[in-house]
Amino acid sequence: MTIRDRVVATVKTWCGFGGFDTSVSLAVLWGRSSQADSIPFKPQAVSELISKLQDEFRPPKPDPRNLSAWNPNSFAPGGTIDTVDALCSAVALLHVKPAVHAVAAKAKPKKTAAKNTASKGSGE
Repeated sequence: MTIRDRVVATVKTWCGFGGFDTSVSLAVLWGRSSQADSIPFKPQAVSELISKLQDEFRPPKPDPRNLSAWNPNSFAPGGTIDTVDALCSAVALLHVKPAVHAVAAKAKPKKTAAKNTASKGSGE
């Protein structure tokens, strides 16, 4: 699946229906959702969409993206992400999330027996 396909599938899951025009505003799509009466678009519905996208683009899945800077204010009104097309472009333009967890695990120093003994004695 392409990044666009994955974003559109995530939006479909988020709003609860498919077959939408990707040039339509996300707020309009949410307004057509069965949940729109009980959950406002901003900030709750947008926060849920961001969470679903983070899950979709989190390592080890293909083409991971770092969406950590996104929040409801990233979305219209007020933000630059308005339509599904704009969302697809925004995700595609994000930096690929580096596999830091593998590097960090190797970089952790191991405690030696001497350090463990010294720290046990200093706490008593």
